[in-house]
Amino acid sequence: MEARAQTAKLEAAGVVRGELVQRLTAATGDPAVAPDGQQLAVVVRSELEPARLVIWRNGAAAVADTVVDSARVRQVRRMLKRDPEDVAPVLREPLPRRALYTLDAMGARSHEDPRWFRDGKRLLVVRQEPRADGTLRPELFEWTPEKHRLRAVTKGASVRRADPSPDGTQAAAIRCEGGRCDLVRVTLASGAVREMVPSSPARQWDRPRWSPDGKEVAAVVHRDARWRVAIVNAETGTFREVSPDDGAERYDVTYTPDGQSLLYVSEHGGIPNVVRLDLATGIETSLTRVTGAAFAPEPVTIDTSVYFLHLTPEGFDLRRVVPARTPVRGAVVAIESPAAVRAQRAGDAVAASLAPRGPTAVDSFPRAPLRGDRAYGLGPRSYRLLPGFIGGPDGRMLGGYLTSTDPAARFTWLLHGVLPAQRQWYGGSLRAAWRGWPVTVTGEAFSTAQDLGHESTAAPARVVSGLDGRLQWSGGAVVVEQRRTIAASHVARTLHIPMARVDVSTRWRAGAAGGRMRFAGDSLSLTDARRNEVGQRVMGFGEFQAGLQAQRGARVASLRLDAHGAAGRTLEQRWTRARAGMTVASLQKGSGIRLNGVIGRTSSDAPLMEQFAMGGQSLFVFDPGLMSQRVAVEALPSGTALGTHMSVVRASVPLQGVEGYFLGWQAGNSWGGRLSRVAGVEARSTTAVASILRIPGSTAVAGVGRQLDGALKGKTTWYVSVQFAP
Repeated sequence: MEARAQTAKLEAAGVVRGELVQRLTAATGDPAVAPDGQQLAVVVRSELEPARLVIWRNGAAAVADTVVDSARVRQVRRMLKRDPEDVAPVLREPLPRRALYTLDAMGARSHEDPRWFRDGKRLLVVRQEPRADGTLRPELFEWTPEKHRLRAVTKGASVRRADPSPDGTQAAAIRCEGGRCDLVRVTLASGAVREMVPSSPARQWDRPRWSPDGKEVAAVVHRDARWRVAIVNAETGTFREVSPDDGAERYDVTYTPDGQSLLYVSEHGGIPNVVRLDLATGIETSLTRVTGAAFAPEPVTIDTSVYFLHLTPEGFDLRRVVPARTPVRGAVVAIESPAAVRAQRAGDAVAASLAPRGPTAVDSFPRAPLRGDRAYGLGPRSYRLLPGFIGGPDGRMLGGYLTSTDPAARFTWLLHGVLPAQRQWYGGSLRAAWRGWPVTVTGEAFSTAQDLGHESTAAPARVVSGLDGRLQWSGGAVVVEQRRTIAASHVARTLHIPMARVDVSTRWRAGAAGGRMRFAGDSLSLTDARRNEVGQRVMGFGEFQAGLQAQRGARVASLRLDAHGAAGRTLEQRWTRARAGMTVASLQKGSGIRLNGVIGRTSSDAPLMEQFAMGGQSLFVFDPGLMSQRVAVEALPSGTALGTHMSVVRASVPLQGVEGYFLGWQAGNSWGGRLSRVAGVEARSTTAVASILRIPGSTAVAGVGRQLDGALKGKTTWYVSVQFAP
């Protein structure tokens, strides 16, 4: 009832909210009109995507940029066709606009606070940039839309709310550090920052705007518990407060094009409205009278209109008011009680907050002495029991994991057990990862086996390779790994990638393993067929991966190169092996295309067990680098083909978490053979260690594939797996 009464009071006095320019959602950014009045820059936000900075045409040219709702047009045509005498519905809101230029977010960090240079071709924008410690700081960038160029102005300056001077050589901005916000001057050519007016615990600055002649800067200053409007001498730094001292908040200040008045938001009366202050007379005139709130006034140079943001339940709409056409008549309407509207002099709010108060009963925890510092060590432990499952052409396997980690994931261990299942790997392993050093060290002990002589669910045993028998391997391994990701925006400029954020990532791994191996079956070696061979398998490997990812808004392009080398001795026979791969991807909003290929070669005198074996699912009983000769193709049984040479090419089209793929593979004693083909659809999810949830890294895969060539032609197989790693 109270709200209705106050609304009725405002409507009786006359609501002035101007015309609706664009219906928007969420916290729309402050509008910025180009000096010639022909273009309008504004930050548009969405509930699902990062904010983007758009430039719309202004005035009569904006009509050509409206986006027509074709579905609505067809609906109206059908309606009028059925009843020609009917009247088409009238649009009550403006149609959406098509952006002339768009500056998308970089790495989910949007560009804010656009301000035009006097030439009308460039804008000064602000974007959060990461520091070495992972925190973010606002930095200035110069955007030239017509050339699709974005130039970094500052680095490590922590400046925001910047407004370029009329001559374009400097900017007035706000630098916030340590809880204090200073008014500063930024040299745009070098990015150097100089203090214009310092702040103090009792005085903070915000939203500076240059006067048209470049001699003064209007800004808002927070003093004695409220915001006030001040004018600062750009050379000396002296300032004077110009807003009325009636206890109301005033902010969002800017100059009118002639420099004779200020536009800002005043909360006098209880509702934020746009007002104009005549600097010669000190008279304040209301330009809006709204029932919600009006913010961020922006004048247009070619006429007397003023853009502003209007608060609605859905967010901020963009509106425009022409004071000469719709003047606000009468005095400011007060919607609050007399006690709340009465003027507050300087220090009244502070004095009220410091007034003595009576004792208050509180419910608190019992007091206890604080313990001294102690080493983190292995940290507080938590334990999880997790299920594991693998199903596919090698059969179905059930397993379980007992894992423990700490809140920082410094030390994670995982005990893994797998029940025997057809041709799948089974057995048990204990793996532990230590991340307390610059490199991650993983140690593991395992006892595993695989029955390659068992008939596959996808094909009889005779269809797959001649590696038939039961393979057992028991031993241990140590693997060392390091990952690095570098945000290298300067690489984008070097490679002439416009408006792109570039991340360069590297990863290297090295490991060694040894243990006892036994093979009961046929065709273990190249030279003779023996059974029940028992001996040692000792090996070492090294891997290196380098990646480059460039992002432009929602579009992401990436390139990754992989190299792997291994050498060892198995059952008294020495061998070497090498693999190399490349992946190229272009994705946008979860869809796109990904291409990758890998080739490999093993020494010609390597035992059959160390040659490349196509098919099967990824190994998680032990580190996959210990058996890089196993090439995972989930739709094929393990050992579908063997050889000293192999190659795999794959093209996939991701679409909202599911991807269709086409794969070609070849294995033999040389390259250049005919590729066998597989087509399918799969969904894959890989996550790193979730220390907060006390869960190790996980990989989940589900898919179906159909063989298009060879002995398994026309065979369709399904596969699914849920596995964990420390």
